[in-house]
Amino acid sequence: MVVLYAVLSIALVIIGSVFIRLFWCKYLCPLGAISNIFKFTGFFIAVLVIYIALLLFGVKIHFAWPLAIASAGGYLLEILNYSNRIIPVAKITRNEETCTDCQLCSIKCPQGIDVASMKVVKDADCNLCNDCIDVCPEKETLQINKREYLRWLPPIAVVVLFVIGLLLESVWEIPTIDKRWYTQEEMANAETFSREGLKNIKCYASSMSFASKMKRVNGVYGVATYVGDKKVKIYYDPEVLSSEDIEKTLFTPSKTPLRPLAKGVADVKVVDVLLENFFDVYDFNYLAKLLQQKTDAVGLISEYACPVIVKIYFPGNTEINEKELLEILESKTLSWEAAGKTNEVVLKYEVVGKIETGSISRGEYINLLFSPYKVEFNNNKNYDSTVVKVYTLPLGKNRSLKKRYQYLVSHISNDDGIIRFQTVLNNEYKQMLEISFVDTMTNSNQIHHLLNSDTLKFTYSDGRTGKIENMFHFDEPGTVKEKN
Repeated sequence: MVVLYAVLSIALVIIGSVFIRLFWCKYLCPLGAISNIFKFTGFFIAVLVIYIALLLFGVKIHFAWPLAIASAGGYLLEILNYSNRIIPVAKITRNEETCTDCQLCSIKCPQGIDVASMKVVKDADCNLCNDCIDVCPEKETLQINKREYLRWLPPIAVVVLFVIGLLLESVWEIPTIDKRWYTQEEMANAETFSREGLKNIKCYASSMSFASKMKRVNGVYGVATYVGDKKVKIYYDPEVLSSEDIEKTLFTPSKTPLRPLAKGVADVKVVDVLLENFFDVYDFNYLAKLLQQKTDAVGLISEYACPVIVKIYFPGNTEINEKELLEILESKTLSWEAAGKTNEVVLKYEVVGKIETGSISRGEYINLLFSPYKVEFNNNKNYDSTVVKVYTLPLGKNRSLKKRYQYLVSHISNDDGIIRFQTVLNNEYKQMLEISFVDTMTNSNQIHHLLNSDTLKFTYSDGRTGKIENMFHFDEPGTVKEKN
């Protein structure tokens, strides 16, 4: 469907351009629609006055509505070839007595206006670019309002409007999105929670994803995002949620190994740190990368608190230099190479209070950092435990491919007798793969063959199928045990 719309749009532009000069610029360009605000100033002022009046009478209307009406209205006026005798005040004028009818002005006009045939240019497409004035060989023939010095009006206006825009930007925030999903009466009792520095607010799409997540939270009435400041505003019911509840909702506890823990290391040192300006998974990922670059840390965990609790794990024989670690954690920037490109981000972490150190066993550390993976499929709940067995084998190096498990799961689910895929730790803290199956429908040999297929056959969520080269390798055979 998207391809169809794209083809129709391209066809419309091509066909329209054959018959109408600058068809796209005049009738379809969204920037041109917004510029109609300045072309039909009187209409825009009328819309603005009505909007302000409605606000004064207590009618709450988003600013996007008058902007859309002004743009669409100007678009219709332009199509109807509307021209105003008063507004715009500044117009190109032609002195018929000194004009030689060379037609250079009409040829040069980027909007295709026949300037040479007009005494006063009232065309809605005229944007006072001054091209016609610059190309005219006869002095003081083409002017703005019959005054030579006014030729500097357009560039001066551009500079003034640019400066005004910068000033307004510093005092007036325009949200990337502003979504409300409750009535005006409910919103009247809402409170607002604001948070800056959320690095996952990067664009319109990420803003919509954030709004979708917050809509599922009971008591949240709406959200507004500001991509430029990485800021969000959350409107919520204070009788259902508190500001701390919102904080918890925004925060995602995370954990990750930073590098393998060497064999023979029996103990692991734990460094507990309280960090300010640590809000989302981007902050976690940046901190993980920073520690990988500048320390020998092997693992990292973040937990919700105010400030956030960060646990950094080191091999037991590591000497912790607290001053040096503090400087690393409060680094101002982080740089790294990826795909031949240097990336750099600004960091604002601040350590609060003292750095606390402790120690845990190797087994405890592995248990803490382990994230089990479990998927059930093929109507697994329909089978009695008496007919279900479990095929167990070591994950080995495949544990590093966790992000691609979905391909393997989809592939083995093509066997209707396989009903569960999960990873576990055994008594020796070794990662194992457990595949539950119905013993009357498949067997361990068939499962092992599927796991080591040359090609993985998977199914997309929309029903389409695909193939990919198998990146998993299970060299060691597994064993079968009865379901617990």
